[in-house]
Amino acid sequence: MENEQTSLILMIYEELVLIRRYIQQHHVVTPTLLNEEQILADRMETDAVLQFLGMTINPFKEHVMNKKLFPMQTFGQRHIYSKQELLKLFVR
Repeated sequence: MENEQTSLILMIYEELVLIRRYIQQHHVVTPTLLNEEQILADRMETDAVLQFLGMTINPFKEHVMNKKLFPMQTFGQRHIYSKQELLKLFVR
């Protein structure tokens, strides 16, 4: 029984060594996000902000909007907010 466990552990170890070598030889570093992609990833519409904060629209407009959090862009009635700015509200 002990020999079976030892041999199984050795087999797993050998496989891990092979996997590690393969990853080291074939791993391609993905490029970092482009500035445009970072900007798009940083955007949140009002609905997403409300869901994140767990608020409805009226308390949001009364206590947060244009007081603590300002839209980075406005398209008509659509407001686009920055995720980073939203997260800064929670940092003191």
